[in-house]
Amino acid sequence: MKTVSVTRIFNEEDIVEAFVRHNATLVDQMLFLDNGSTDATLEILRALQAEGVALSVFQCRAVNFDEVAVNSWLYQLASQTQRADWHLWPGHRCLMRYCGKRLPIHRPIQAQRKLALI
Repeated sequence: MKTVSVTRIFNEEDIVEAFVRHNATLVDQMLFLDNGSTDATLEILRALQAEGVALSVFQCRAVNFDEVAVNSWLYQLASQTQRADWHLWPGHRCLMRYCGKRLPIHRPIQAQRKLALI
């Protein structure tokens, strides 16, 4: 069974590394749609990708945003391209839980922040 997470992000350099390192332990592939970040979000994602984390990043800098169309496209991408059996849509500031236990982040990030678990 293949699980794929789909997340839309924008200027999330403060949380994206912890988000990826934690949630990547629970899914087979992570898909991100960046909505035009101007901070280091994309560089962090590229560095994690270079480390071997299974993630793909797509960018959309549209002036007009059709949420239904974008989410439908992301769903089709996960279903058809990734052949996902399960699609998870965690918010960009959510750490997923498995069996009620928080899984550890593989290595510490530079700036530790208090993270809410949902």
